[in-house]
Amino acid sequence: MPQSPAISIIIPVYNAEASLRRCIDSLLAQSFGDFELIAVDDGSSDRSAGIVSAYAADDNRVRLLTPGHGGVSAARNCGIDTARGTWLTFVDSDDYVAPDYLERLISGCEDTDFAISAYSVVNPGESPRVVNVLAGELLTDRNGNCALPALMAAFRADALGFVWGKLFRRESLDSDCLRFESDITFGEDGIFCFSYLRHVRNCHVSLNPGYFYVRSADNSSLAMSAPASVRLAGLERFWEIIMSKGFENLSVRKKMEVYCLDGLLAAITADRLSAQPSLSADDRYGCYDKIRQRLLPSSYRPYVPFFFDFCGRFHWWRLYERLYKLIYL
Repeated sequence: MPQSPAISIIIPVYNAEASLRRCIDSLLAQSFGDFELIAVDDGSSDRSAGIVSAYAADDNRVRLLTPGHGGVSAARNCGIDTARGTWLTFVDSDDYVAPDYLERLISGCEDTDFAISAYSVVNPGESPRVVNVLAGELLTDRNGNCALPALMAAFRADALGFVWGKLFRRESLDSDCLRFESDITFGEDGIFCFSYLRHVRNCHVSLNPGYFYVRSADNSSLAMSAPASVRLAGLERFWEIIMSKGFENLSVRKKMEVYCLDGLLAAITADRLSAQPSLSADDRYGCYDKIRQRLLPSSYRPYVPFFFDFCGRFHWWRLYERLYKLIYL
């Protein structure tokens, strides 16, 4: 294997023995073979580490790291710290990829800093459903490349909320000392992506849906079941990033503000409807104040206390709660 492979594939592994072989087999069957596969075992109690060890014994592109249990962000950071590839990509252990996935993703990336791909969602008992990462028209050159502002104006609001299906330059991550924030356990993928994108000039878009995201009942409900305090911490950190230098484009900020506001309101409402709320009344009112600060022009803000004190203080949020309950519960 070359000293510095083109791509380092990082897989965080935690009790994944049921799906791990399918994931690794799909990667080792790639038509593009210049890669290293770094599996980081996050303290699994099943046979996951043994499965990876068996692959490593047969293929010198495979490496197993066992740093102990620290969570998915710490596992990914461990992989980044030991990676040798020019590019980094992340794959979840319950997902798998098409044989030409890496080849199609890296093709045309020579003069770019970032690559993003369409993907396929696999629901239990259903055929894969293709998801395009773009919500609008995007003009690219013949290699599928474009300037970052063009991508930011056209992407789907949720397309950058996960790190798989993308390529990141390792040199950029190291020069900016960019790693996953281990103290954030909700929305950490989106925080990482947008932190990286602040330094990107050009990007490559692949419309090949060769990444298969396997959705199960467990991983579909995991994020929504997180305590409201955990969800709010992630969303507020995400908000700080999109309001920072590098995202001055108004349309991008508006798109992501709507995404954050919806998440904040959903978290607060779900907590109030919960049998065991995790937010105190003071915490909840503090969140409402932050949302109002974002929603209302500065000239209106002095009148907000009067409105909420004398006009049915939280009718707005009660209405949202009723709608949320009708739709989701």
